[in-house]
Amino acid sequence: MEGFRVAEPVVTLSGTGAEGGYASVTVADAAMTVSLDGTGIGPAAAVAAVPNAATAYAALTEVAHLKAGERVLVHGALGGLASAFPGVARTLGAASVTGTARSSSLAAARASALPYDEVIASEDHLAALGGQRFDVVIDPVGGQVRTDSLKVMAPLGRMLLVGNASGGRRPDPASTLTARQEPKSLPREATGHGSGIQLPVWEPHPASIHGDISSVPFRCGQAPRATGQDPERPG
Repeated sequence: MEGFRVAEPVVTLSGTGAEGGYASVTVADAAMTVSLDGTGIGPAAAVAAVPNAATAYAALTEVAHLKAGERVLVHGALGGLASAFPGVARTLGAASVTGTARSSSLAAARASALPYDEVIASEDHLAALGGQRFDVVIDPVGGQVRTDSLKVMAPLGRMLLVGNASGGRRPDPASTLTARQEPKSLPREATGHGSGIQLPVWEPHPASIHGDISSVPFRCGQAPRATGQDPERPG
């Protein structure tokens, strides 16, 4: 093996069970191994950081498709997973990375070594952002923070839902998005056949597009099967 010395402290991204994740001695792929020598990072912190960094990298590259020069917003700036995103985003060429944190954690977030351009209070982040728009939003918080984030996304922006720390809340029937399914028939001329075909149609509730949509359940029923019979005539 090249690049490492005997007894050098390292950290590796391993699996569990048969892959040796819980073993006291294991064999690791050198490509998945990073030296801790001279970093000042202890084994426990390193082991906790590696899976989060790998998750952040996979999320930004394979899901959000972050491009160099794009702007990123990270909620829950000091969270275990969220805190991995600013460094990875910087490595991938993000133009700026803004974090949000609760007021009680704001001072700690600003004093951290995490590479945020700025960290603002999550309770009033819409006002604090002053009309800024973001290409990628990372949200492990949910609830009203998630709903408000829709207002700061740039055209073609992407939001990564990586948690729901707020626990969400039960939707208010008077202020959530609902839909109902009703079978409707296409006219015979549109089908090119001697009968209409029933299709499901989704219609929004009149009081839609208000309130918190983060925890609204959606259901989609199965479209009625075409039977070859006119749906307006008895079989």
